Amino acid sequence: YIQEGGKQKITGTITDENGKALSGVNIVIENSTMGTVSKADGSFEITPNVNAGRLAISYIGYNLKYISFWWKAPTLRVPKSPECSYFSGFSICLT
Repeated sequence: YIQEGGKQKITGTITDENGKALSGVNIVIENSTMGTVSKADGSFEITPNVNAGRLAISYIGYNLKYISFWWKAPTLRVPKSPECSYFSGFSICLT
């Protein structure tokens, strides 16, 4: 997570169970039209327009997963530390 020009930006990397980057993973702010897709190196960035919510992460062949987030100035908070979530088949690390 980083702050840029007063807006909070969530950045991260998505990899499979072997640590290989996953490209084309959909990352969407739940209940919104804001979203992005991971790049070839598995990285992504998204600037939420809400102070709290969930990232909905979907990829072909995997179950839909969620990561909660909320802002407590000046940093992003997620429920686990370090900011990595491990799911069956892949992991997501917020940076």
